[in-house]
Amino acid sequence: MYDKVFFINATDAADLEIDRLKETLVDIAFQQSTWGQQMPIVWVPLDLQISDMRADGVKLITKERLLDINQSNKEFALSERRVEDFLLVQHSIGKLLYFDEPALRDFVVIQPSAMVNILRAFITDIMFWPENGPIRAILESLSSTGVLKKTDLFTLWSQPASKEILTDVRTKEYVVQVLLHLDILVEPKCYTEKDTAADLFLVPCIVKSKISRKMKKNATDDRTICIAYHLKETVVPSALSFKLIGAAISIWPLKVVDSRFCLYFQAAIMDADNKNELQIHVKGQRIIVYLINEVSKQHISPDLATTVQECLILALGRILQFYSRCFGKESHQVMSDLFEIEVGEICNGETCLFALSDAKKQTHWRCKNGKNMKQNVL
Repeated sequence: MYDKVFFINATDAADLEIDRLKETLVDIAFQQSTWGQQMPIVWVPLDLQISDMRADGVKLITKERLLDINQSNKEFALSERRVEDFLLVQHSIGKLLYFDEPALRDFVVIQPSAMVNILRAFITDIMFWPENGPIRAILESLSSTGVLKKTDLFTLWSQPASKEILTDVRTKEYVVQVLLHLDILVEPKCYTEKDTAADLFLVPCIVKSKISRKMKKNATDDRTICIAYHLKETVVPSALSFKLIGAAISIWPLKVVDSRFCLYFQAAIMDADNKNELQIHVKGQRIIVYLINEVSKQHISPDLATTVQECLILALGRILQFYSRCFGKESHQVMSDLFEIEVGEICNGETCLFALSDAKKQTHWRCKNGKNMKQNVL
């Protein structure tokens, strides 16, 4: 990760920090493995045609149309396989967006900056909200609950900045699938088929409500075991917590209390099963997971604890490697280089943690509060 911090005044056009940020971004670009690579000459005609479309204000086209444009080059036309290679390379260097996934490969976003207007329709600060009306009501509800109905999302996209890009339902459905692919939107995991999960989404990155003390108090000494992941990087992207929570709530269903999903700022509460609750809290460089049984921690199945551990390790490892690649670092790092796993219990209302590598070597140990902990409980 890059370890510089920038404090930018977005209301001051003369703010020098903007120039420093630009220099840093250029520096990061130079570090990318793709920097300086030569482009095959056969790609030039199609690349120029896409550049002309950008200049004409075209943001997004179907892949079918792009293939037709390619065929218009006659003897310079690429084969369909080479068009695919062209799109994947252009995506990797950020010139366009193309996702080689079954639900996503029918469109190409030739102007990536268009995604900014698409996202800011619902990921935006309160200072940019309308003073009143249905748009403000939707944004207020989203900020409070993290829940966004599909119909409300399409209403937000009816605003001028998004409307000129998302001109029809097919295009909107494609962008929804892209946002699901990127974990910006999350479809809630549900137990039953009658739940209309497809009609609403969860947006972990926008919810501002904090978890209540009452919900935190569910994690009591006698009913809870803890797993924590202490990240090795000193500067952790805030988006990491959103992606991890998004990954978790796509595996386990969010708990619902008083008709409200238990999704909060940097925290979430899920039902691991009908007798165990799973809480995730992101606190600085540490991600703390509480597995809470309704009766006693002795009733927590080792298989359940192992499943939770393995799922979260896999998700966290992939997310950290994704960010490492984004910053030009080696992506083939072992998990122990990315984070340290800790285990523990609730002790006198505090979370006592112990490195897993050390816990495996001992049958019991004494925590900072003087309580004896046993390995077989964890």
